[in-house]
Amino acid sequence: MAVRLLVVGDVNGNFNQCFDRVNNVNRKSGPFDILLCVGNFFGEKSFQDLTSSESDVTLPSVPTYILGPLNESQIASYKKSEDSIVDFETGFDLVDGITFLGKKGVLNTASGLKIAYLSGNYGEKSNEYTFNDEDVKHLILRGKSSTFVDILITSQWPKDITRHLPVCPPGVQEIESGSEFISKLAFTLKPRYHISTSAVYFERHPYRNHKIIQESARPVTRFISLADVGNKKKAKWVYAFNMTPSNKMNRSELIQQPTDTTECPYLGLDYIEVDETVSAANEKPNQYFYDMKRGTNDDFDFRGKRRGKHQYENQKPKDPCWFCLASPEVEKHLIVSIGDYSYLAMAKGGLVDDHLLIIPITHIRSVLEVGASDENVVKEFEKFKEALNNYFATKDEVVVYFERNFRSSHLQIQAVPIPKERTNFLKDLLIELSEERGHPLTEIEEDKQLKDVLNAGIPYFYVEVPSIKAKLYLKIHPGNGFPLQLGRELLAHPNILSAGDRIDWKQCALNKDAATQVTQQFRKRFESFDFTL
Repeated sequence: MAVRLLVVGDVNGNFNQCFDRVNNVNRKSGPFDILLCVGNFFGEKSFQDLTSSESDVTLPSVPTYILGPLNESQIASYKKSEDSIVDFETGFDLVDGITFLGKKGVLNTASGLKIAYLSGNYGEKSNEYTFNDEDVKHLILRGKSSTFVDILITSQWPKDITRHLPVCPPGVQEIESGSEFISKLAFTLKPRYHISTSAVYFERHPYRNHKIIQESARPVTRFISLADVGNKKKAKWVYAFNMTPSNKMNRSELIQQPTDTTECPYLGLDYIEVDETVSAANEKPNQYFYDMKRGTNDDFDFRGKRRGKHQYENQKPKDPCWFCLASPEVEKHLIVSIGDYSYLAMAKGGLVDDHLLIIPITHIRSVLEVGASDENVVKEFEKFKEALNNYFATKDEVVVYFERNFRSSHLQIQAVPIPKERTNFLKDLLIELSEERGHPLTEIEEDKQLKDVLNAGIPYFYVEVPSIKAKLYLKIHPGNGFPLQLGRELLAHPNILSAGDRIDWKQCALNKDAATQVTQQFRKRFESFDFTL
C-alpha cells in the first residue's frame, strides 16, 4: 500500500503559514501519513514560540519530522529551557506530533518506508550543527544495512547534481554550492528520492544508479529541492507524493527506468572514484584479537604446546601482518583456541556477542590458495566449523560463515550465529539482498565446492550455511565498487539479525578489559566442544 507524504522546504520559523497550508492540504486531499521538514525549521524562532500557552500556532495534523540546526545560534531553539540537556545525536519529540530526527540516522516507519537523514552543513569538525566525513561514513553503513533506501533528506545540497542535465534551469546554477560528502552519501545509498532545500524549487530528471550492461539494474534517484516556506517569488515549497515502500514492491516495478533518466551525475568524478580507492586501500583489517594473560614466548601457544616449525616457515608476508600468529602486530587476548594449523578468535566489534573468526596460523590469503601439501589446514577449518555448529545448536542457533578474498592479505573466515528460526528463507533472502546491492550471489551446487567454480587468485566473496546446505559466491570485479562490509551488511538485515547499528565494528567495539572477559566466558562455554583440548 502506498504511503502518502508531504515535504516542505526551509520553514524558517513561519509556523502558521506552513502548518495552515499543510492542514488545509491534508483536509482537502488527505489523509497524509508523514510530513518531512527539510532545512532550517526554527529560523529566529524558538521552542517556546511553538509550544507556549501564548502561542497561536496550530500544530500540523500530520506526523511531522524535522532536521537539526544549521548554525550555532539555532541550537537554543531546540531546548525547552536554557538549562535543558537535549540529545542532538539521536533526536527526541519536540511536542506531540513533531519529532526532531537527530543528526543522522535511518527512520524505519511503521508503513515500511526507509528514510535516511543528515542534518546540518559540512564542517571539518562534527558538532550539533555540522557533520563531517565520519558522520557520512557512519550513515552509509546504517543506510546499507537492509533493503533500498526509499528517501534521503539532507539540509545541504549535493555537489554536481546538475551534471548530465541537457539544460540547467535558471537560478539553479548560481546556488549549486553543494557538498562532495552529500554527493558521496547519495552515490552510495542510491535513494529513490533525495530531497533537500534551496532558494528555488528544482526537480531534477531522474538519474540511474547502475552501469548499463555491467551492473544489475537498480531504482533511479529523483532529486527534489524545495524553496523556503512563504518565499516572495512564490516558488514551490510544499510537495505531495505517494510512495510504496521498496520492500513491498516487486523488482520489475522497482527498477523501472523512465524515458527521461540521465546518467548518474556523480559517476566518474574524482572525489567519488578517489574516495572509493583510497578508503579501500587504507582500510585495515576490520577485526582484531588480543593476548590472553599467558607467557610471551612465541615458540609456545597459550596452552604451553610447542608450535611446529612448519607453521611459520611458509608464505611469510612481506610486511607485518595483523593475523599471522607469529607476527609482533598480533594482539592475542581475544584468542579462544589454537589448533595445529589454525586458531579461533573472538571478533572485535562483532555483529553479535559470539561473532568469531577462524584464521590460519601461517600467511594464507584465501581458502583457494591452500596448496595440496596444506590440505590439513582446510581439514582443521572444517573441524572448527563442526565444533561451532554443534555448540550453537545447543542454543537453537546456526552459524553463517563468510569470507572475502579481496583487499585482504590474510584469510579470515567469519563465523556469525543467527537464530535457527531465521533460516527458513535465509538463502533466498541473501541472494535477493545481494542483487539489490548490484553484487548478486550465485548458488553452488550441493555436490560441488568453491574450488570447483573458481580458480585460485580470483577475488571472491563466499557465504556458507552448513545447516541448510547453502553455498553462495560471487566473483569480485575490481573497479565495480564492491562493498568491503557486504557480509556484515547482509546479516544485519532486519529479518536476520536486525543489527544495522553494528555494521561498523568501530561503533560497537569493547574496551580491552571487557573484550578479554567476553573471550574468557565464551572459552569456558565452548570448552566441551573444543577439539584442541
